[in-house]
Amino acid sequence: MKTLAIARRELGAYLFSPVSYLVMTLFLLVQGYSFWLFLSILNSRPTQHGAVMQYFFGGTVLFWLFVMFLAAVLTMRLVAEERRSGTLEPLLTAPIAEASVIVGKYLGAIAFYVALWVPTLLYVIMLRAYAPAGAAPDGGPIAAGYLGTWLVSASALAIGLFFSTLTRNQILAAVLSFVTLAMLLLLGPLGRMVTTPAVAAVLKYIDLFGHMEEFGRGIVDSRRVVYHLGWVALALFAATRALAAGRATSWRRRSLVEVALLALIVVAVNYVSARHWLRGDWTAGRTFSLSDKTTQLVRNLPRDVDVIVFMLPTGDEANDLYADVKELLERTRRLSPRLHVEYVDIDREPERLKTVGKKYGVSGDDLVDGVIVVASGDQSKFITRADLAEYDYGAADPGRPPPMKSWKGEQALAAAILTVTDERAPNVCFIGGHGEPAIDGFDPEAYGDFAEELRRDHQAARTINLDRGVPADCDVAVLAGPDRPLPRPDAVEIDRFLERGGRLLALLGPTFDAQVTRFIDVGVEDLLDRWGAAPRHAIAVDEPRLRGSAVAFAVTEGYADHPITQRLMHHQTLWSNTRELQATPKNGLVAREIVHTSDAGWGETDLGIFSARAELRYDPGKDVKGPIPIAVAAERTDGTGRGARLVAFGSSEIASNRLVLAGYNRDLLLSSLAWLEARPARIAIGPRATEHYKLTLDDKQLSRVLAICVIALPLLALLLGLGVFWVRRS
Repeated sequence: MKTLAIARRELGAYLFSPVSYLVMTLFLLVQGYSFWLFLSILNSRPTQHGAVMQYFFGGTVLFWLFVMFLAAVLTMRLVAEERRSGTLEPLLTAPIAEASVIVGKYLGAIAFYVALWVPTLLYVIMLRAYAPAGAAPDGGPIAAGYLGTWLVSASALAIGLFFSTLTRNQILAAVLSFVTLAMLLLLGPLGRMVTTPAVAAVLKYIDLFGHMEEFGRGIVDSRRVVYHLGWVALALFAATRALAAGRATSWRRRSLVEVALLALIVVAVNYVSARHWLRGDWTAGRTFSLSDKTTQLVRNLPRDVDVIVFMLPTGDEANDLYADVKELLERTRRLSPRLHVEYVDIDREPERLKTVGKKYGVSGDDLVDGVIVVASGDQSKFITRADLAEYDYGAADPGRPPPMKSWKGEQALAAAILTVTDERAPNVCFIGGHGEPAIDGFDPEAYGDFAEELRRDHQAARTINLDRGVPADCDVAVLAGPDRPLPRPDAVEIDRFLERGGRLLALLGPTFDAQVTRFIDVGVEDLLDRWGAAPRHAIAVDEPRLRGSAVAFAVTEGYADHPITQRLMHHQTLWSNTRELQATPKNGLVAREIVHTSDAGWGETDLGIFSARAELRYDPGKDVKGPIPIAVAAERTDGTGRGARLVAFGSSEIASNRLVLAGYNRDLLLSSLAWLEARPARIAIGPRATEHYKLTLDDKQLSRVLAICVIALPLLALLLGLGVFWVRRS
């Protein structure tokens, strides 16, 4: 009861002090202006993925300046002023324990601090009122943000109260508090510069910026709660001992020992907390929570798995997926001692990057977009940006990255772990002997880069000949760009392979005679027609054309809703020297055209375009009107060869070193192989929708927000302060 009486006394002192209302006015003015700027940004462009109010809680310098400023100003007078005015001695001689005095004063300060933040709930109400229909902000991260703000401020106020007990000078107490809090705030970022793992781990643990970033995203970690409550307990106990030491000098040494012992206990509790922690996900869609399937997969790993992250964590070029990847791996690695996670800072660790990157074959392009390598033994698989997230390109503003539509990181990680812990990689067999591009060559027309991409995707590429047919261990056979006709026995072997339920990827561009005056066949046209894809004697042309070739173009919208191409809409694939391919479905054979040119494209039949004897233009009497199909996927569902699959592209150059890494060609090819191999979905984890939206406020509404948040609320606090001043003066 005595503690509550002191708390009421201190709260009353705040409420009946005009200076308190001046502080409140300044606080609401700055917070209101920050919120108005925040709404203006939301009104000009859609948010990227993540909690909408994440940057309101700890995402600005103003937030941290006011946490430190308020902690110093609100606590500087609690004990120092009473010590200076002489009212502390009567209080200490009364039958009241020092702990009751300190805790009571602390509770009064906390109560007034909470009162400062209560008007900001109006910001949340306004955000919900102005949100687009069906897109109200997620309340979980907002609640977590307020919780984090309270925890950070609680520890800061406790530290400020401690310094107030050490001196009778309020200004000195405020300066000591502010400087100490600023040092604690700046220690955390140093963890990114320290190379000693133990020191870096400690600095990361106390990183206040990281704490509030997590709370603002809806992540509540028990380690953060323990850390700040530990500071509260230590600072309040130290303040209590400082008061006791003031009564008798003989208590000072004892007080120092007691404070040191409690500090050791707090450190020990935080050490245990760092090793055994809980991490709550307060988002409505459980964005960061792991599924039961992933949990069981990781807990039952048969052998060690290494996860190496190559991403920029900070700076102008920081990867926007880094925080989500880190959260995913933070939750995953605690499930099993067999899962080892390593982060390679490509800016600060060039030697380590060189060593680890060379081991796994990480390229410069990987470092630009960011990549995760999952490895076990001699097996490895790359997780790319496209694997981690799906973006809404239709909602992208010009000059800005598109907002994330859904997060697929857990799905990609689980699939990669399953892949590298599987003993056998799929065999992709490239048919040779007919002038096909070499898979170990690196000239522009060779397939060396394609073979390397297969290895990164945990697939084994090799060249075969058809003397004894297609080997039984070939999961997919690839016939790519033969420059001379296949002997009939070789075509028969391919046909037999399909009749056994085999899978074939055919990359066949147009072939001509030596003078480029007529099309010639390579001996597999009839075979492909029987299995659902008929090559035609027409060169696919589209607008706009790519520089460097009259018959090179990009496809951005011409994709069918098929498992191979459904995720490629709005993504460019680049095509060159491409022929028309038509789907030829039959009884028991399903065939679909999965890529085509735009309506402006056509099928050019006059080969004089290659020797400048003819102008490249659409001739209604001779050419084929667009859109022109250039890729077909077929599957035998009944009869001989049931289960056989064929994917045919009208260009062999799409997989060449010149084009395979351009645009989304790699993704199209790997997606085709995944469909051909019919990889079993051993673990099905759906993508997680992320919160992002754009406000549509007019100037009048923005002005209304400005008037309420920046003028009305601060003015109301100022008027209350003037009223208190008038009452006290009267």
